[in-house]
Amino acid sequence: MDVDLTSRSCSEWKEFINEWCYSARNREILVDRLLNGYTYEVIAELHDMSVSQIKRIVKKELDNLIKHL
Repeated sequence: MDVDLTSRSCSEWKEFINEWCYSARNREILVDRLLNGYTYEVIAELHDMSVSQIKRIVKKELDNLIKHL
């Protein structure tokens, strides 16, 4: 299932992410990817993590968010 980011405002998405994503680091990663449009590579560099780690975090958190849509 793809997430339609146009279905809510940016502030609504941030509130939704804050409600259902419990890790501060993961929230920041998800916001950077979904709302700020950063690439996985840029996010990985910002967090001193590998691209594969970032992709796993984004997938895990997106799966969690989708359950609550």
